[in-house]
Amino acid sequence: MDVRVEFDAQEYWNSYYRTFSEFNPSPFCAFVISNFVRENDAVIELGCGNGRDGLALVQSCSFYQGIDVSEQAIQRARHLFQSHGVNPNKFALVTDDFTEVFRPKSPAGTRAVVYSRFSLHADSEHAQQQLFAKLDTILHTGDLILIEVRTIHDELFGVGEKVGRNAYVTDHFRRFLDPEDFPALLPRRFSLKSKVVERGFAPYEGADPKVMRLEIEVTDGS
Repeated sequence: MDVRVEFDAQEYWNSYYRTFSEFNPSPFCAFVISNFVRENDAVIELGCGNGRDGLALVQSCSFYQGIDVSEQAIQRARHLFQSHGVNPNKFALVTDDFTEVFRPKSPAGTRAVVYSRFSLHADSEHAQQQLFAKLDTILHTGDLILIEVRTIHDELFGVGEKVGRNAYVTDHFRRFLDPEDFPALLPRRFSLKSKVVERGFAPYEGADPKVMRLEIEVTDGS
């Protein structure tokens, strides 16, 4: 992604989150909480937006860290957490690119769960490679990465100006992932436990895109 697109993306998301009014957790969030999150986990959300999923996640784990490139989104997430009385010692909200993710301080043995809903496709393929490389350095054996993302089977695929492989710009940047690329793109320690591509996972305002859900477990590499 070139500098112009990155700058426009930040401006777009700041504008978007000034008026975005959905505060109920997404279906993916409910699925993750029901099937994966434990009360002593540290959850790291990539692209946390206004905190709609973060609020449910922070109430289900020992510590929550949200990161988003939009300062407007982080401000609204912080206000949401405060208005619901969330203990400020239980969360951290950071304005930054998700490739700058870091592991929050937590007791030894705490499992990290990296959560990414509709954020991976909002950045470049190069950023995705940087992210996986960074996660490979900060995650421990037994940690999880849970992803929901748009795919090349989406109806919006091909719409707009093409700016990269499977990447297009309309009012904002979207990159559509090819399900066949996994697990080849993952570091050696990352084991793909589940890959499901279906409709019905992320319906919104009459749209029902065909999205991919990934469950990835960090191993010892042996």
